[in-house]
Amino acid sequence: MEVIYKYPIRNGTESFELPEFSILRYMDYQASEEAIYLWIEINTDNKIQTHTFQIVGTGQILPEYKKYIGSCQVLPSSTPLVWHVYEI
Repeated sequence: MEVIYKYPIRNGTESFELPEFSILRYMDYQASEEAIYLWIEINTDNKIQTHTFQIVGTGQILPEYKKYIGSCQVLPSSTPLVWHVYEI
């Protein structure tokens, strides 16, 4: 069965058990939840594997082995921030 779910990244690095061949469709910051969310399309019939994502702020050192996922602004804030998400 194919479905789309949202997954929060709250603590800098998060790991999720996702089916193989999952497809990231969207990412954004939700102020009401104070978290960056990933909307991922999955097929529940596929084998499960671990996927780890890391948030990196502008000017921070990037993870060594990475795949760029996307960036988002955290608004409203007294100092608007841009966060970048990588799969590591």
